[in-house]
Amino acid sequence: MPKRSRDTLTGGSGDVNPQILTISAVQTGADVSTIVQQPLPIPRYPTSPGKNLVMEFLWIDYYHVNPSAPAGVTATNLITVTTNPTAFATSLPALQDARLLDAWYKQVVSAAAPADRSFFPAENSQDLYDGAGHGLLVATDNLYIGVYSIASAVANQYVIKIAYRWKIVTLEEYIGIVQSQQG
Repeated sequence: MPKRSRDTLTGGSGDVNPQILTISAVQTGADVSTIVQQPLPIPRYPTSPGKNLVMEFLWIDYYHVNPSAPAGVTATNLITVTTNPTAFATSLPALQDARLLDAWYKQVVSAAAPADRSFFPAENSQDLYDGAGHGLLVATDNLYIGVYSIASAVANQYVIKIAYRWKIVTLEEYIGIVQSQQG
């Protein structure tokens, strides 16, 4: 098997070290659907003629900071990571929608009120790599984090950590990514 060059893996940017984007999303009230807009740190100028810089998402870690459910109740939590601020519903957006980058679902069943936790391990980690070591390309100006819960009786707080690196794409590929993710 031929050895893969660094430029092949990183899309020419040479960026092999992931960076972390941290987003906090807090519901505006107990069990209220809330959308948080997060601007992305993408420079909007060509890197060279006919080339543009985009973000390549590698993985997403989800943290539920205040997991809670009244005693004897099953609380449901849902988070979506999208590139469009479409109204958030109580169910997942259509899976074929290119604007849906990832989603996380969790149920908390409580026999008693949960104790405070001083350390919050990742509740879930989603690997966004394909089989060849490439991540999910994102070329929009903003991400939208949709949070929704049922029967938790609290305004939930979630923290999302997205590992990313930079990738250089052709202008045609850049336009295609933007059109599919903002449509």
